[in-house]
Formats: sequence, structure tokens, C-alpha cells
Amino acid sequence: MPSTRTPEGDPINCPICGFPSNVEPSIPPGDCVCPRCGALLWVPAKESKTKSAIRSFVRELQSLVASDDSTTYSAGFLVSGLRRCLAAHGASLWIKPKPRLFRRAKPLLIRSDGHLASSDFACEVIAASTPIVRTESQEHVAYLHLGVPIVRDAGILGVIEIAQRDVREDHAQRGYIRFISQMAEVAAPLAVRLQNG
Repeated sequence: MPSTRTPEGDPINCPICGFPSNVEPSIPPGDCVCPRCGALLWVPAKESKTKSAIRSFVRELQSLVASDDSTTYSAGFLVSGLRRCLAAHGASLWIKPKPRLFRRAKPLLIRSDGHLASSDFACEVIAASTPIVRTESQEHVAYLHLGVPIVRDAGILGVIEIAQRDVREDHAQRGYIRFISQMAEVAAPLAVRLQNG
């Protein structure tokens, strides 16, 4: 049974099972799970702060990517910002190297924050050319493993990899993929610069 109740938390009734509880949501994004049924809950009072923090991150990322500033700083900002906005266990940015004569090189890990990045998973996302979501475990802790390709002109430039808490609801997983895909679109010019070295 999930445990997010705290005496000083925000009062909320679960829309699924109706259970009243006090919960301490993550900030951002302002979500938590129902202590009775495990449904994903959004705490309305925190939601506006969360949206504001996410909008601020997106605006600054767009500005960084549009400028010719340091790719190292921009990549770090992308990864740490995604981890913070999604309240994830970790985030990583992979770049697919340009093809060399008859050799397929493994993707290069540009930046990782908080979670052991997986080159095999990044290769799988590149090969699939589509987002991949799966539940995995590491050291007996289940987590949601998300990978989204960074695409430009129908070519794969890299992968954004996220290790998120284990969320089983399809709508929550689709929401994560949608947001990460939007950030992959924003990050495409950065990925081009990183790929060109």
C-alpha cells in the first residue's frame, strides 16, 4: 500500500476511491498517490506552482537551445530540469554518433543525473524510432523506464531517458511521454550541435 499521508499534508479526496487523506505532493510536479488505491492524484493548490515552474523551465530551455551558448551547460540544464519537473529518479541525454563506414557506434552519454543510464536501452529506443515505456527494477525498487527519441528531419539524433517512479496508469504514462516528446522537439537543435561536435 502506498504511503504518502502526512499529518501536515494537503487534504484531498481521491477521485477514484473517494478516500479522504492528507497527502504531501512532490513539488514540482504536485502529484502523489492515493494511500488507499494507489491512483495518481494532483493537489490543486500545488498545481499552479508546478505549472509555473514547468513553464519557466521550458522557456529557459528554448532560450538556451536557440542561442549558441555552451552545449555542456544546455545539456546539463535539460537533464536536471527534466528530472526536477517530472520529480523523476533520474534523467539522461544520449546522442547518436554520425555513422562511420559500415560501423554502428553506440550512443554517447552526454549527461546523466540521478540514475544509472543504460546504453542498451538508448540503443533500443534508437532502433525502434519510437518512445519506449516499461517497468523495470533495480536493487528491488520498481521504476518506470521511459525513452524518447530526439528526431529531426526523420533522422534520430539521440534519446532522452527518464527513470520515473513506478506509475501503472496509462494516462499518466502517456502524459510523461507527451511532455518528454515535446522537450525532445525543443532539444533537437542542441542535439544537432552535440552530434556535430
